[in-house]
Amino acid sequence: MGLLALRSAVRPHLVVLAPGDIVAVAVSGGADSLALAGAIALEAKKLSLKIIGVTVDHQLQSGS
Repeated sequence: MGLLALRSAVRPHLVVLAPGDIVAVAVSGGADSLALAGAIALEAKKLSLKIIGVTVDHQLQSGS
Protein backbone atom coordinates (compact mmCIF):
# COMPACT_ATOMS: atom_id res chain seq x y z
CA MET A 1 0.00 0.00 0.00
CA GLY A 2 1.41 3.38 -0.98
CA LEU A 3 1.45 6.46 1.22
CA LEU A 4 -1.49 8.06 -0.60
CA ALA A 5 -3.59 4.93 -0.13
CA LEU A 6 -2.59 4.75 3.52
CA ARG A 7 -3.51 8.40 4.05
CA SER A 8 -6.86 7.76 2.38
CA ALA A 9 -7.42 4.79 4.69
CA VAL A 10 -6.78 6.75 7.90
CA ARG A 11 -8.54 9.97 6.90
CA PRO A 12 -12.13 8.75 7.62
CA HIS A 13 -11.08 7.85 11.16
CA LEU A 14 -9.58 11.27 11.79
CA VAL A 15 -12.21 13.58 10.27
CA VAL A 16 -14.66 12.67 13.05
CA LEU A 17 -12.33 14.29 15.61
CA ALA A 18 -12.37 17.96 16.60
CA PRO A 19 -9.45 20.32 15.98
CA GLY A 20 -7.08 20.15 18.92
CA ASP A 21 -7.98 16.56 19.79
CA ILE A 22 -5.05 14.29 20.61
CA VAL A 23 -4.42 11.09 18.67
CA ALA A 24 -2.11 8.47 20.16
CA VAL A 25 -0.31 6.35 17.57
CA ALA A 26 1.30 3.09 18.65
CA VAL A 27 4.64 2.55 16.91
CA SER A 28 7.01 -0.38 17.14
CA GLY A 29 9.79 1.15 15.09
CA GLY A 30 9.09 -1.17 12.16
CA ALA A 31 8.41 0.10 8.67
CA ASP A 32 4.67 -0.56 8.82
CA SER A 33 4.02 1.31 12.06
CA LEU A 34 6.28 4.19 11.03
CA ALA A 35 4.42 4.48 7.71
CA LEU A 36 1.13 4.54 9.63
CA ALA A 37 2.47 7.21 11.99
CA GLY A 38 3.68 9.27 9.03
CA ALA A 39 0.33 9.05 7.25
CA ILE A 40 -1.52 10.03 10.42
CA ALA A 41 0.89 12.92 11.02
CA LEU A 42 0.26 14.31 7.54
CA GLU A 43 -3.51 14.03 7.85
CA ALA A 44 -3.55 15.27 11.45
CA LYS A 45 -1.73 18.44 10.46
CA LYS A 46 -4.44 19.24 7.89
CA LEU A 47 -7.13 18.68 10.53
CA SER A 48 -5.35 20.58 13.34
CA LEU A 49 -5.06 17.43 15.46
CA LYS A 50 -2.23 16.76 17.87
CA ILE A 51 -0.48 13.41 17.66
CA ILE A 52 1.74 11.54 20.05
CA GLY A 53 3.72 8.38 19.41
CA VAL A 54 3.48 5.61 21.97
CA THR A 55 5.86 2.69 22.29
CA VAL A 56 5.86 -0.21 24.71
CA ASP A 57 8.82 -2.55 24.93
CA HIS A 58 7.49 -5.92 26.09
CA GLN A 59 11.02 -7.34 25.72
CA LEU A 60 9.70 -10.20 23.60
CA GLN A 61 12.80 -10.21 21.42
CA SER A 62 16.33 -10.58 22.65
CA GLY A 63 18.20 -7.30 22.69
CA SER A 64 15.08 -5.13 23.01
